[in-house]
Amino acid sequence: MISTPRHHRRCRSSTACPRALALALGHLNNERATVGAPISTPLVGVTGVALLDSIMMEKFVALFQNIESINDYRRTCIPALTPAHNTQGFTRVPGRLFYPRLERNVNPNVPDPSTQLATHGFRNAGDMNPCPIAAP
Repeated sequence: MISTPRHHRRCRSSTACPRALALALGHLNNERATVGAPISTPLVGVTGVALLDSIMMEKFVALFQNIESINDYRRTCIPALTPAHNTQGFTRVPGRLFYPRLERNVNPNVPDPSTQLATHGFRNAGDMNPCPIAAP
């Protein structure tokens, strides 16, 4: 997983911290090199939004199927995901997870999946708006 030292997080714009951007790009290229082909080709000259997108994509891949990657996606909408065709009628990536079967079996207060789908567009009431990516 890519991590940056605390003092590099203070940069607020791509022009304010060129050294931090160069270090972030170096860390990203080092992480990509550990995987090998086909993504081991170093990125050159990537800055700003493109660099953030590349870092978040690498983090998403490293943490795939981990709750942190889901939370990052809900906050940043990176990577740009499109839901697959499904039988549940999702037109956007869900903003929350279904309650697990064991929880539904032992907790009478858990709503059934159809109720979860119908509530707030399958998002928590206080959640931010869903990402703007819609299904094809």
